[in-house]
Amino acid sequence: FKVFFGDRQVGCNSNFGAKLPARPNVKVFASDPWHEPAAASVKNVCYFPLGSSASKRSIVTTTHARTLRASEHTDETIAVPSSVFVRSAFYGDSERKQGADVTQKVKALLDGGTALRATNNLFGDPLPGLRKVLFVDVGLAWLSSKQELERGMLLDTISTAEEFELSFDIEP
Repeated sequence: FKVFFGDRQVGCNSNFGAKLPARPNVKVFASDPWHEPAAASVKNVCYFPLGSSASKRSIVTTTHARTLRASEHTDETIAVPSSVFVRSAFYGDSERKQGADVTQKVKALLDGGTALRATNNLFGDPLPGLRKVLFVDVGLAWLSSKQELERGMLLDTISTAEEFELSFDIEP
């Protein structure tokens, strides 16, 4: 069990002797029923399954998360539905190994109403001479707007993958 703040690990717990298998009907809480909640608000709470079919940078298609793609030198555009939020964006090779994190740029373009295309005019040229792909990871947030924590706050009941990431934004 590891806790990250951005890309920096800020905590971990190795008290788990073995991996737990994937399970159906798992309740996901924003806070437990036994303790007073922190004086904080959360938003963009999202579940992302990981595992053999997904790497840390590649999200499996589920009802909660997916990756939208467009290739350079095509007419492909990416339409991000208003019901989801942009989790991350990458512009580079098709394996997502070389290129640039363009998350903030994509969010700014969407806020300005600009259509998303895989083009060096929008994202620069991180790999001159190579055809690039724009990846936009989007998630369906359980709490898309800021909500104050409450004791025993149930978000959803889901079927979990053996490995997953749970991400969220928290504010005092």
